[in-house]
Amino acid sequence: MTPKVSIITPCYNSSEFIEETIKSVLDQTFQDWEWLITDDKSSDNTAEIIKKYNDPRIKLQVLEQNGGAGNARNKSLERA
Repeated sequence: MTPKVSIITPCYNSSEFIEETIKSVLDQTFQDWEWLITDDKSSDNTAEIIKKYNDPRIKLQVLEQNGGAGNARNKSLERA
């Protein structure tokens, strides 16, 4: 079944903020969503933090090359 809402989040070196962001989304009462997170080749541990949340609605894509926020956002849109 297709979720009603797709949340799109591009990120780059966001380890300082990503955990708080994830907790905020998971705490919402509305649950029919998918979360498409695109990591723009971070050099910190952003992807590892995201991966520890074993929720099938959170779908992480890690890009092989940094292309900027617009590119990361578009990659998520392609998957929505």
